[in-house]
Amino acid sequence: MFVFPVVDGVRGEQLTFDDDGGEGTCSLLTDLALVAGTYVIEVEEYNRNLAIPAYTLRIAFGAACGDGELGGDEECDDGNLDNGDGCDAACLFEPAGLCAGGVEPTPIDFGFSVAETGNKPALADASCVAGETGQEVVFVFQPVAGGEVCVDLSDSNFTTVVHVRTHCSDAGTEIGCDVDSGPGGASLLTLAVDADTPYFIFVDGVNPDNSGTALVNLTDGACP
Repeated sequence: MFVFPVVDGVRGEQLTFDDDGGEGTCSLLTDLALVAGTYVIEVEEYNRNLAIPAYTLRIAFGAACGDGELGGDEECDDGNLDNGDGCDAACLFEPAGLCAGGVEPTPIDFGFSVAETGNKPALADASCVAGETGQEVVFVFQPVAGGEVCVDLSDSNFTTVVHVRTHCSDAGTEIGCDVDSGPGGASLLTLAVDADTPYFIFVDGVNPDNSGTALVNLTDGACP
């Protein structure tokens, strides 16, 4: 069994073939990475000099990486074959610390951290906000011990939302989200964390028009 591509009505060079890789002496081709197009599948007797009395040709389609639909062994499918956007060209999640759009998270520890959200990308939505969020900054916190920590944005000068993930580019790993449960309607979030695990803290505007100075106060223990 042979496979050939067809380009502009002309059969191209052989892509692959198999003699007896299936059950018994049957031919079997699996895991073919074919782009969209037209192909010729040629079935012949081994020595190409005898007629084949009968055969059944079965074709099964697996997931097509880059089509925007999750399937097969794909971990993700963002509709393209680009690397560096959180979902790589093989439809596997990229390392946890790689954020969508190539954004590099800023490491933080307990205490105050400041960042400007203006002129930053708006790539990550938050589960506790209906619709799009605003421009964002991303921090990464890796505790040395497990327990609870408090993320407090009450000193920021714009209407914020805070949401936290364990994998920067995967919204499905969000473990907490808050808009206004703190003093004066500020974002306030208690997290249960494990030692030596990175946590990605996103600070966004609550809508696309909100941006400003994000002041994050990270403290040991649950929020008051």
